[in-house]
Amino acid sequence: MQSQDLAEIVDILTKEIDLLRKLHSALENEQNALVRGDVEGIKERVEGQIEVIKDLAALEEERKTAFRILCPDEPPDSEIQIERIIGLAGEEHAGSLNSIRETMGEVLKSLGQVNKQNDVLIRQSMSYVDRMLRALAGESASSEVYDARGDVKCATGRVAVDHEA
Repeated sequence: MQSQDLAEIVDILTKEIDLLRKLHSALENEQNALVRGDVEGIKERVEGQIEVIKDLAALEEERKTAFRILCPDEPPDSEIQIERIIGLAGEEHAGSLNSIRETMGEVLKSLGQVNKQNDVLIRQSMSYVDRMLRALAGESASSEVYDARGDVKCATGRVAVDHEA
């Protein structure tokens, strides 16, 4: 096992953490835009998130390649576990890999929390828009056809056709 191979994996994982933090920041910005009802701001934040996710996917491929070089005996479709890499690392890299593992766990947990909060805000906004549309159309809550996920909730007997599409 080459020390430079481990150093490359440490570098890749560090870059991934930086991108995950950037994604976290983008999600927080999206949350602020959701609270303000800033549709253009939401669109911009989502586009920024897509770019970060593309960069993360590219780094993931680099990490997989580096892992395959480091562990050629592993099956090609095996999950890359940092524990395995730490087990292979000498004292020189084990400390930084443990630190990276802990930091990545914290960042991923934080990402999950912000993502859940954004999900709640989006659902509330969709519910509000649905109520407003029904009020403007003079319909009651019992005439709702689709729920927030787009699933048929109940039939109203009314037909709506979008002639613009």
